[in-house]
Amino acid sequence: MKAYLFLIAIVSVMPVFFAFIFIHGTRNRLVALRDRCATAPEPHRARDEYDSARRAFPGSLVARMFGFGPVPAADDPQRPNT
Repeated sequence: MKAYLFLIAIVSVMPVFFAFIFIHGTRNRLVALRDRCATAPEPHRARDEYDSARRAFPGSLVARMFGFGPVPAADDPQRPNT
């Protein structure tokens, strides 16, 4: 009986664990792409990669959860000076 309870506990926890790993990995990928937009030698290409990753299905959900917005262009007059 104890073995069944242990198996039920494992089966219940595994999907949550994999969901956490998936969300964390997608968030890290979006953070890395967003940071690369500021330091890339080709900022337009980096911004396009970030925007496409942010708009794609799994990335769009994570982007909404963590507040990833669009990155303004380097020549945008409303871009904040950093």
